Amino acid sequence: MNGSPHKMGTIIGASAFKQKEENIGDKEDKKSEEEESDKALLTKAKSLIRLNVGNTTVDSPNADESKFDASEKEIRKAINILKQLGYTRSEIEEATGAEGYKAAMDWVKK
Repeated sequence: MNGSPHKMGTIIGASAFKQKEENIGDKEDKKSEEEESDKALLTKAKSLIRLNVGNTTVDSPNADESKFDASEKEIRKAINILKQLGYTRSEIEEATGAEGYKAAMDWVKK
């Protein structure tokens, strides 16, 4: 060996420390990407609800019964997204108009 064991240990230790810092940075990047992905999914769910809840609630000012089936399908997509994001059943019901059109629209604006 050219160097003393102490010096070799320091070089290896520094390399391991640098690798650990890089791994922490990777985890933070991954967490940030997940948060952005969750935000995009929530935006998608809110958009689906906003565009379709009017045709699936009885108290909607602009309900179109001919669009009910297609709108219900889109609301189901929003429900699946909200489940994926960890929303509770009562939160999902509020969001999708179980408590009325106005409650759903208020939830979308949150």
